[in-house]
Amino acid sequence: MSIIPEELQEKPGPPVLFVGDFSANVERYAWENDPEAGAGYMQFWYLSLTASSLQGIRAVWANLIKGEHGTLRFSGGQRNRFCRLWNGGPQTWKSRIDALPQATAHQLTLLPEPSRFEAQRPDFVILTRNADDVSWTHMRYLRQRLAIPLLPEWEDWLWRRALYRNEAFQLDSSTNLVAYRCEPNVDRLKEDIEAAGLAGELYVPPPKQSSVA
Repeated sequence: MSIIPEELQEKPGPPVLFVGDFSANVERYAWENDPEAGAGYMQFWYLSLTASSLQGIRAVWANLIKGEHGTLRFSGGQRNRFCRLWNGGPQTWKSRIDALPQATAHQLTLLPEPSRFEAQRPDFVILTRNADDVSWTHMRYLRQRLAIPLLPEWEDWLWRRALYRNEAFQLDSSTNLVAYRCEPNVDRLKEDIEAAGLAGELYVPPPKQSSVA
């Protein structure tokens, strides 16, 4: 029996998203189970698509933003899944379409509001290509979103705490993406910082005392 060398074996193609009568290749994604739709359904928290037709990729986007379900089909025998965008409403999704250089294709990138750094909300979505950057990105979002003074030296402790407190949930994602959905509990975070300071786990600066004239 002949064995085909690995470099000559056919590589599985990217998954394909079908929505209505249109389809697009999925380059990157992050998703989790959809609690509203039921078992077997997924919801996207990030999506990057490519298609040769600009009209086709716009049609996929138009159907998704209306809340329609699609089917994500994988090559290589992996189970197909029903899916839709996170149901935050059309206004919570930001889209961008780019013409790919040196290719007759267009790329659609979809970002939900929680992933955008400037969003005015306490919850957020971490999207990074490197797992080593997760704790730093988590710290960056916390300092932007929460009205709590946080020291840079607390980065590792804050990330370990978020995982322990179930305030950070890893999302299923494509192999070229690391994604977490984070829901910080502000009151509990304040309590944990105070307790860690008293236990000597964190350096907590003493409160500034007002000068008395």
